[in-house]
This record gives sequence, structure tokens and C-alpha cells, in this order.
Amino acid sequence: MSSIIPFEKSIVISVPSEYSSSEKGAFFERLCAQILRKQSYEITGCEVRRTGMEVDLEATHKPSRKTVYVECKFYNDKSTIDSKVVDLCFAQSFRGDFDKIALFSTVKLGKDAQGTYDNYLKKGVDFSFYDCNEILSALEANGQVANIDNIKINANITSATLLIHPEVVPVWLLQESENGSPTGLIAYPSSQEYVDTDRIREILNGESKLEGLEVRLYEEKKLQSENKVSLQSASREVVSGIVLADDIMDPKPCRPKDFIGRDDIQKEMWDFFDSVREGETNCRLIALTGSSGNGKSSLVANLSFRFTNKKWKNKFYIYPIDVRSARGARFVAEAVCKAFNAAIGDGFIELSQQFSVEDIDNITGGVAFRECAEYLKSSNKVMVIFFDQFEEVFTKEELFPLFRAFRRFALDVSAEKENVVVGFSWRTGIFLGDDNPAYGLWHDLRDHRSERRLQTFDEKDSRKMILSFEREAGINLTKPLKARLIQQAQGFPWFLKKLCIHLFKKIKEGNSQEELLISQMQIKNLFEEDLERPAREVDCLKFVAKRSPIDRYEATKEFGDETVARLISDRLLIKTGEKISVYWDVFRDYLTTNEAPVISWTFMPNCGTNMSLKIIELLKDDSLSIDELVEKTNYSKGTVQNIFVDLSSFSLVVKAEEDKYKLNCEVDGIPLKVRSQMLGHIIYKEAMAAYRDNDNLPLTIDVFSSITKRAYVSDSRSAQDQYVNRIMSWLRYSGLISLLHNKVRVYDADSYSPDFAESTGGKNKSSMFLAASSFENAVILMNKFCVEKNIEQSVPGVRNVISDLISLGICRRVGDSRIEMVRPSNKEINVEQQLATKVLEANTIILLDKLLEKYGDNLTLLVENMCSELGKKWKPASGARYVRGLLRYRNVAKRIIGEM
Repeated sequence: MSSIIPFEKSIVISVPSEYSSSEKGAFFERLCAQILRKQSYEITGCEVRRTGMEVDLEATHKPSRKTVYVECKFYNDKSTIDSKVVDLCFAQSFRGDFDKIALFSTVKLGKDAQGTYDNYLKKGVDFSFYDCNEILSALEANGQVANIDNIKINANITSATLLIHPEVVPVWLLQESENGSPTGLIAYPSSQEYVDTDRIREILNGESKLEGLEVRLYEEKKLQSENKVSLQSASREVVSGIVLADDIMDPKPCRPKDFIGRDDIQKEMWDFFDSVREGETNCRLIALTGSSGNGKSSLVANLSFRFTNKKWKNKFYIYPIDVRSARGARFVAEAVCKAFNAAIGDGFIELSQQFSVEDIDNITGGVAFRECAEYLKSSNKVMVIFFDQFEEVFTKEELFPLFRAFRRFALDVSAEKENVVVGFSWRTGIFLGDDNPAYGLWHDLRDHRSERRLQTFDEKDSRKMILSFEREAGINLTKPLKARLIQQAQGFPWFLKKLCIHLFKKIKEGNSQEELLISQMQIKNLFEEDLERPAREVDCLKFVAKRSPIDRYEATKEFGDETVARLISDRLLIKTGEKISVYWDVFRDYLTTNEAPVISWTFMPNCGTNMSLKIIELLKDDSLSIDELVEKTNYSKGTVQNIFVDLSSFSLVVKAEEDKYKLNCEVDGIPLKVRSQMLGHIIYKEAMAAYRDNDNLPLTIDVFSSITKRAYVSDSRSAQDQYVNRIMSWLRYSGLISLLHNKVRVYDADSYSPDFAESTGGKNKSSMFLAASSFENAVILMNKFCVEKNIEQSVPGVRNVISDLISLGICRRVGDSRIEMVRPSNKEINVEQQLATKVLEANTIILLDKLLEKYGDNLTLLVENMCSELGKKWKPASGARYVRGLLRYRNVAKRIIGEM
């Protein structure tokens, strides 16, 4: 049967890829010339070069003898002509003194171009525009292509595209539609010549046209083939919304009822939509960007929900779509169709008929789209189609056709300037090389889109999220644990949510909040907890992560439906349409690289170690109140309270009874407890990175200070200096840094500085190796440590040896009076070799080596320069004693290392 409703027609001009630009243009020009000849024109020139310009065709109208300037433009990458092309035709025809203008194009005039064209006509300019319909009518009238108006076709044919290529007979491609969007192509040739459908599909792919639609030959008897319909249905795109969490403990994007904060960016977005509604902006594309896990999906879902309330429901409508369910280029048409039909079904667009996409390459040119656009305009409403997780289109080569379809639709929406907005949310930090096809395509849209960046959580929003978890679980967190959560999450809502889920589960399992406070709440630890599963399930997660998002069938075929279903049930995999993906981008990256971002602790203590340790000493044997501590220390009440904030943050004190406090651990365990937390501190991590970049050489005080000042900004110089002193004192107490006059040495997690467990203050006291004993006595004591786990510092005759071994990092303090040996990094070497290695790594020995190279064995010069470099005020005799001791240690160490 014939189609009841007239369908849209278009034309695609294609040429082999090896054609040069001039050959491509000449092919279309010859086609235009044939049309003109049939209309009583004589072609008098092709590609004629004149001063400052080139004319595609020059023609003369035979009856009137008027000359015609002819411009020929065919486009396969956009659906409208710009106004500048119309202006160019007029300018060049005027310069060339032509009587008439003829512009041939395979696409229609854009809105601005149409206005420009109409203005020329009003001014009396003889200007003819041949769009695709005019060209097709002329070709049909000339008998060059078949007229398809009366052939028998199904009612589900929505549009027809004429493909013209020099190597194949002109062929009509009829778009079949199912449930409102195109599903396939029927090839109807203009002659009885054989048509190779595979070759047709290849040509179309080369032009990025009608992508995702399978081509089959027109066969009248098989038009109603039910088998074909069922095949198309099986391969249909599945369009899914954003998959939200089932409850607050679910790591997926949160439900609107659990959404926290983001007031500023929400207002920015609805202000933008309102500017579209009021006609105050020409922009119709909006991009929501931000780091992975910053809550983009949750924000879009929340806005979609908010726009259903009384205030917004007659103004805005957002239809969010998860791009991860996409299979190919047809997804865009399917998504647009589903979005508009949802708006119609919800009564936002009051039209009786269902929405349909007539042409997959020209969605905005269809009858249904125009009707919806006209309704939105007249009703002063704005429809937003938001594509979430858009970065998935960038990262998979097989989805590049999908990206091209997105780009084509986005540019068309931008050009139409109707009350339709297209939104994209995508995560920053994705690297696209210049050779990646998506790179240029995405940046082409930059000038057409408005970008909104989602920032990290502020402290107020973080506290609100924690409060929502407390209410849901019926558990109140301690102040130190709340503070640590906020500090550790550093404004990343996804990480704060992950930490909260982890902590509240652990608390319900019986873990104490104090125990959870001192544990390193790092992303990697949480992910490793997620992977405490059977090996087959872990392998399945890694399989999906490498290919995410993938069809569920692929994972099921490899690992079985039970495994996949269990991972979906446990929320480690998310099902979007027929595809599955890992629940978080960061977790996916961890599964593929085994690396997770480290988010450092940012707590800045209120006081240095000296004051805190004084309070600890008073609490060692008794529980005391703040008022009692004020009386015993002569500190102000505010100072004592600040010290308690520090001690609570390190989980060193707890409330006993009434208003009294007590220590939370043995005094001897305090240094290690503080160290375990300072290992995750942002200043330590950045100092260690700078130390390694400096070839493991000590940093200057200025470099260390600049690291601290970047992390803790203050307009007050004295405040910044206090920050440096405070954090330095705690890092030294933790055994993670040591001072050598104006230099800072940074130690790794397996090494201890001489300052470990010492109350040093900030930049005041420094511990360095000064050879207070002899190499031989140090070896004797080290052998004793190998037999005894630890020894008392008060043992007669070992005070100087202990001082040397501590300053070399071989031993460390474990209490007020006990010393133990640090486990050697290399267990293969003996005690003498271990000592020799540490001696030659000591800062003072490294400095002595440099001075020996410069001054030789001149003891006076060595002493003077050692004093200057170390900031010491030694008397000549004392300086000579120290330098001779260092020389003896150095020489023995070099001999032993040389014998290894």
C-alpha cells in the first residue's frame, strides 16, 4: 500500500574519499548544471576564477539573456546553511556584475539565513534558492531518479533519502520506523540495475549518515514480513533513566529525598532554563561538568524531581537519560522520542498524538518535533533532555557514530533556537588525544554550549549528609569521628557517602567509633573491602570494568547468570537497560589499574606537641576535668579546650565520667598512634613527593613552609608561621621528618627520624647524628638489640650510643625509658653493614663528604664550615671533637661498604 501521510525527503551527495576538494565540488556542480540546462539555462563557465573570487557555475538564462551567478553547496555534516553563505552569494554576484543569483544546497536555510534571504528578496534581488526538495523535484521531473510518491510502501515509512554517488545508481533509502523512531532502511533503486546493500551501507558509513540502520532491498511481497519486524525489535536501543539508590546505604546516585545542598548550582541551572523560556539567550546546550563522584547524576535527578512541583511543573521539564545503555547511533533518536513521549504522557506537552522521529539524521526537521516546539513556544515552557554519563561516548571507539549523532542533534537544536534544551553531564579528567575523533567533535560544540562546573561539598553540606545517615541509622557519631569524616572526604560527596556507608555498617557490626577513627579511611581500603568476595566474582568485576558498560549477556556468558545477578544485587554492578557497569567510575579505575586516588587528611592541630604532651602527662594516672587541667597548667580554659580538640582528633582521650577525661591508650603507644594518622596527612604526602622530586635530598625550610602555606591559606603571616611550626612539631614527633639546621629530611613509612616520640617543638630543637660514641660500641649495642627486644635507656654506659643509633634511625623510643631497634629494610646484611649504610646516609656525613672534597683534611676549615652549615655555635675544641668523631665513623663505614 502507499504511505497515507506524505513523508519528508532529503538528499545525500557522496563521492569517493580519494576525491580532492575540487573534484568533490565539481561532482555536485555537474548535477546542478544538468538541472539548470533542463530549465532553459546555458552553462557558460565552471569553476571560473575572477579577481578575488571563484564562481562555481556561470549561466545565462536563454529567454531573457540574463547572467546568473551559481553557488553549489552540499553538506553531509549539518542540516542548515549559515547566513554568511547567503551574504557571500550576494557579495560575489554584485562584484561580478551578474543579473541573477542561484544557490543550490542539499540542506535548508537556517533561521538566520532564511531571514537574510528574505531581506534580499524584499530589496528586489533576483535570488533563487534550490533546496533539497527543489533539487529532488527537478531530478524526478528530468527522469534522472525514480518518483516514489506512488510506490507501495508500509505505513511505517517516515522519510526518504536519495543517495547519489558516482559509483552506484541513484537509490532511494526509505526509513522504517517502529514505535516512533527509525529502525532500518529499504533501498529502492532508480533503475533496474543491481544494488549492493553492503556497498550502500559502506558509502553511508563513510559519510556518517543514517548510522545504525541496516539496509535491505525493496521487495513488494515482503513489505509486511513479521520476521523482519521481530528482528528489528530484538536489536532496539534501550533508553534508561538515571538509576537511583534504593536507600541511603546504596552507593548509587542518591534519591531526591536524600539529596543534600548544591543550592548555588541548582539556581544557576534553572536561571539558565528560565533565560531560554524568556528568550534572553540563544544558547540551547548546557554541559554539567565535574570530577568523578561529585554528584552530577544526583543533581540532574533531583532537578528532574523538583520540576514536578507546583512552582516549576508548568515551566520546565527535565528528562534524564543514562547514556551507558546506548549501543549505537540509533540511541539518540530513541532517546529523543522517549523523552517527548514522556513529556506528552505527563501532560507537560498537551498534544494528543505520540511523538515520532521521521529522519534519524534530521530529528529537528520532523513534523512531530516542529509541533512540539511550537507548543512549547506558545505555552512558554522549556523541555530539557539531559544525557548523563556522557563521557562514555568519548571513551569507546565503537560509540563514535553515537557521538556524531549527538553532535548533529545538538547543533540542530542550537540552530533552531526553540524552547528545547539539550544537556550533557560528563566527568572532567578524561584525556582525549588529538587523534581521537571525539576530541574535535566535542570541542566543536564548545562555542554553542554553556558550561556549569560542580564543585566539591562545603563543610555545611558535608555535615548535612552525615546527619542524614545518623537519622537513618539511629546512631550518633562522636565529634572527632564527624570531624575526621569531613576532613578525610575533602568535599567529595561520593567519598563521604562511601565512608558513611562503611562506618555505619561497621558500627552496627559492633566496631567502636574510636577504633574506626584511628583506621586509615582511604579509598583503597574501602575498595579492598568491596573485593572481599569469591575470586570468580572479583574476576567478573574486573571483566566488566575493562569493558564497562557492556551487555549483560557478555558477562553472563563468561561468568554465569548467578554471579552477575549477585553482584547486581550487592550493588557492585549497576544495570542500565541491557548493559551493566561498575557502580562508580573511581572503583572501575581501581579495578583496571589497581590504583586509587589518595585523599589526604587535612587536619591542622591547634597547638604544638609540647602543650599536648603536658596534658597527656597529667592524664597519665588520673581522669581530670578541663577546669582541673586549667588549674594545674595555668593555661586558659580556651587553650585547654583547643588541646583537647587535637587530642580527640588523634583519638588519644575519651570522656570518662561526668566532665572528666582520660587517656584512650597507654602512654607508650601514643607516638605510634599519632604516626599512623600523620602518614595520611596532606603535608606529609606533599613533603614526601617534593623530597623524592629533589632526588631524596633534604628540603629547605622555605620549601616546606610553602607546602604548608598552600594547604592552609591565611592573610596573616604570623598565622602561617604558626601553622608551619605546629605541623612540623607533630611530623617530627611522628618520626616522619627531621631538621638539619635549615633543611628538612623526610622519612618514608618504614623509617623513623631521630625525633620520633620526642617533644621537639617546631623549628627549635633538631636531632642529628654527631658521633657521640664509636662505631664499635654501636655494633655491640645493636647485637644486644638482636637478642633483647628492647632495653632501658638508663642502662649505664649506653646513653651516647643510643643517641647515635636514634639519630641514625636504627633505633626508636617506645616510651619514656625504653628503646627498641627498627626492623632493617634489608634483612640480608649483617649488623655492621646495616650500621655502615645508615652512617653514610646521615645528613651530617653527606655534608662532611662535600666539605672534604672542597677543603681536604684542613680540620679548621672543616669545623668552621660544619658550624655554619649546621647552625651550631661550637667552640673550636668542641667542633674539632665532633668532626673527628664523624670522620672516624665515616671511615669505618666506607671500609665496610667497600668490602661488601
